[in-house]
Amino acid sequence: MARNTTPREEHRSFTVRIPESLYTEIGDLANADGMFVNTKVNQLIRLGLGRHVDLNAALARMLARDAISD
Repeated sequence: MARNTTPREEHRSFTVRIPESLYTEIGDLANADGMFVNTKVNQLIRLGLGRHVDLNAALARMLARDAISD
C-alpha cells in the first residue's frame, strides 16, 4: 500500500482586529464565492504576499509597450 509522502502543512492561527465594514466585505466576497470567511482571508493574504504591483511602474510598462507597438 502506497503512503502519501507529501508532508502536511502546519497551520497556525492569529487574531486580527479589523473594522466591521471590512469583515462584512470579506464575508460578502466569501459568500459570493461559496467559501468560508477563513478560506477567503487565506486566499486574499496569499494574493497579497509578494504580488504588490507599483501602479506607476505598471503604467510606465504599459506606456512603453504601447509606444513600441505604434
